[in-house]
Amino acid sequence: MNQFKSYISENALLPFIGLLIPIWLPGALLISLIHLLGLIIYRQIQNPLRRPSVWLTGVAASYLLIQVTGLLNTEDFNNGIFNLQQKLSLLFFPVLLTSGQKINWHVTRKTLLNFCVGSIAISVFLLLKATWHWLNEKDIQVFYYQQLASHLHPSYLAAYLCFSIGIIGPETFTTAMPVTRLKRIIGLIEILFCLGVIYLLQSKAGIIVAFCIILFLFASWFYKEIWHRSLGLRIIVVATFVGLCLFAISRIQNERFKAMFDTLQNGHLEQDPHESTQLRLAVWQSGVAVFEQNWLCGTGAGDVKHDLNDEYTQRGMHYAADLMLNAHNQFLQTAIGGGIFQLLLLIAFILLPARLTPHRYRLPALLLVFIIVVNMLFESYFESQWGLVFACFFIALFSGTHAPLDTPREISI
Repeated sequence: MNQFKSYISENALLPFIGLLIPIWLPGALLISLIHLLGLIIYRQIQNPLRRPSVWLTGVAASYLLIQVTGLLNTEDFNNGIFNLQQKLSLLFFPVLLTSGQKINWHVTRKTLLNFCVGSIAISVFLLLKATWHWLNEKDIQVFYYQQLASHLHPSYLAAYLCFSIGIIGPETFTTAMPVTRLKRIIGLIEILFCLGVIYLLQSKAGIIVAFCIILFLFASWFYKEIWHRSLGLRIIVVATFVGLCLFAISRIQNERFKAMFDTLQNGHLEQDPHESTQLRLAVWQSGVAVFEQNWLCGTGAGDVKHDLNDEYTQRGMHYAADLMLNAHNQFLQTAIGGGIFQLLLLIAFILLPARLTPHRYRLPALLLVFIIVVNMLFESYFESQWGLVFACFFIALFSGTHAPLDTPREISI
């Protein structure tokens, strides 16, 4: 009976949660909650905490302890409580996935592949939905940015697709396991599809991350398949890849990237900016100013928006104040609310998978850390469940994964 429960909870439930996260987030949370209750009843009391659980749950609990402590000096207590409830995923998934029986790598791999299926499936659905609107409205903009990703911010879906590329690529081209030509063709089509949707989403962070992942995958494949062949073939392959990259870069001519390059080249910020890059830089400057005044203990999570808004008003940033923008940088957002110590705990929580994941299967964990860090630099990633659940679920999944020595190396570099 216990073996049957273990099979159902790990071999079927976790892959199903991975499938649901990009498609139906409330359903993924509900099933995870049911799984957590079952874990507490049937396993957690009987099994001692394992080392990954001690590290991950300890860091998460310390982070939330600072969050709770911050409620003591926050003026907007209701908003602070809401923010605390929002951050419970930091502890929820580590307890769920690392405190019970060890998760076999085969289950983790199946969960990752199901996540790719879910990400591609929701992208296909959004494209079909955009096509339907285009046939009725004849407006090509329905295929771009927020009109395409209508149910979540484009940056989150772009991050899902980047992670999918990071999973499909090694599974298809750099794995030590035998791969058929058909599987490689399908994998290449999936990667090209993900890249196309990322471009349509026009997420600057997504495009940058996707480009870096493609460079890494090409370098890994080149070293494995081409490096030991003739010099002429190596030159042809590198020249072809560089040419394709330059062509792709030349085609990225959307207004968001043009405005970003103009801002970076000019170095001039308007007093009340509206353009995305200028606005983000001005918001970061305001956030740093607020942090410098509360660097040790923070303002308290409930007062971050209010203090930022006061800073926007003092600087004449009326557009940002009207929108009540957050810091648009999770590291800065955390530092403002909880001070320097909570910031250090956040960094430790994000980096732990790179240490706790079994060495032979650390590549997808490192790709996850890279994607999360880059997105956190440009967005307050943990202020939305779309980012928080994605990051915490897979951080805990990798940290709770166990790989026996005789496990085949399906994903490798």
